[in-house]
Amino acid sequence: MNNAVERTEATGWPTLSVVMPALNAAATIGEALDSLAGQVDGLEAIIADGGSTDGTVAIAEKYPFARVLSAPGSSIYEALNLALAAARAPVVAWLNADDLFLPGMLATALDALTRTPEADIVRGRPQFMRSDEAGWQAHDRPIEALAAGALTLPLITRGPLAINSMVFRRELLTRIGPFDGSLRLAADREWMLRAWRAGTKILELDRPLYCYRVHRGSSTLDPGRRNHLRARQEHAAILRRALPAGMRLDTSDPVRIELRRWHAVETALRMRATLAAGGWREAARLWAEAGRSDLAWPLILVGQVGMLLRRRWSGRRLR
Repeated sequence: MNNAVERTEATGWPTLSVVMPALNAAATIGEALDSLAGQVDGLEAIIADGGSTDGTVAIAEKYPFARVLSAPGSSIYEALNLALAAARAPVVAWLNADDLFLPGMLATALDALTRTPEADIVRGRPQFMRSDEAGWQAHDRPIEALAAGALTLPLITRGPLAINSMVFRRELLTRIGPFDGSLRLAADREWMLRAWRAGTKILELDRPLYCYRVHRGSSTLDPGRRNHLRARQEHAAILRRALPAGMRLDTSDPVRIELRRWHAVETALRMRATLAAGGWREAARLWAEAGRSDLAWPLILVGQVGMLLRRRWSGRRLR
């Protein structure tokens, strides 16, 4: 069906399903659901609750377009898989319980899918807001700058991916498969890498779509970096699966090139964290392990550092 917003009258199915993992989100879930209200006709929100003990479920149940799935003990991506399996609409979006969709943007995304039947995903720009004494006021401009522009392989692997700023055709989700539930922080990167390699067609909207609210409870952009090492470990796990196949690709293949760059950068980040904790032997083991995967990784890392320094120097000269 090319018309992504056409409701199936015979079944009464919705036009858009918004999936949301939630756990003890009573302080924010009302604002998140308010950001959906009135956006499009035929909307359903599916909240997969991981066993909240505050008022999360009671708040969600006040919204007539929302239904709650009980999923005690589930991780974010396990909860998402449950919600996605229950989604009935031909178009799906993902909203965290502490984030917001910007006014009118879901209707804009649906209209874009209708006008572009070959597109699998509509992607808008993400906003990143940090809290201060006055509330959610301060834009995180450096992160927004990194996430601006079209989606690229480096952004999927090493940047602020913000997969929440994308709206998906349900058939694409079925074709690519579920999120990897063994990953608690980086399953969105792994899924998006699979989708990219499958030739997913992405329509870019040069407009803000989604507001990611950065705070100390955030899983991946936490200012306290409490999950930094865990994220590094999960990225290494993804690379252990993806890099061997990537190394068999042609030397000029963009996927091979980017996977090697990602592997070099991740190795350096893991080694730095290990050395900071005094783990010299573990750092040596990581060096050797990285060499078995790609002997040239130190040279690739030097190239990446040089590229970063040149960009920073060019930026200073322009100012």
